[in-house]
Amino acid sequence: MNMDLKLSVLDQSPIIKGQTSSKTLQNTLDLACYAEGLGYHRFWLSEHHNTNGVIGSAPEIMIAHIANHTKKIKVGAGGIMLLNYSPLKVAEIFHVLESLHPGRIDLGMAKSSGANKKTANILNPHLQDPKKEFIDKLNAINKFLDSTPKLSTEIKAMPIVESSPERWLLVSSIESAIIAAEFGMGVSFAHFINPTK
Repeated sequence: MNMDLKLSVLDQSPIIKGQTSSKTLQNTLDLACYAEGLGYHRFWLSEHHNTNGVIGSAPEIMIAHIANHTKKIKVGAGGIMLLNYSPLKVAEIFHVLESLHPGRIDLGMAKSSGANKKTANILNPHLQDPKKEFIDKLNAINKFLDSTPKLSTEIKAMPIVESSPERWLLVSSIESAIIAAEFGMGVSFAHFINPTK
């Protein structure tokens, strides 16, 4: 049996002392192009807010930028911190990306805010029950990404696309991996967050 190992990259756009934000983001683009040249399968971008070490706060923008400068490597979020956003807006962003780069876009999602508590409260000031809200948002986003509305009055994630971005759940626990399985999503284990699991 031939089993090819597909290698991928998760880049957090780390800040190097003495470099500007522009140079840091250029480093991310350069790494993506280099990874594609080496035959890597995927290039993912993280989402973090108000941190001193990384500046990857808007992966969806970098996904578009990198996909425009590469030809075949899959590009995605590793991941979108779903509690910070409206599921409809996330679905629409990733439908646009999928329309521009069919078959090359990955949507990785996570339950974390990608921020410290103070910053998380600013990103989502109404959060009461993170687990319930996350499940509700996963249900909603999957509905928006999967369905083709039959009635003109139904809410649609525009534009309507022929293929949907591949969906992944970023997990650091068995509980989250079970949620991914229940939703039929790919699993990306955050070993750097929970190395003992």
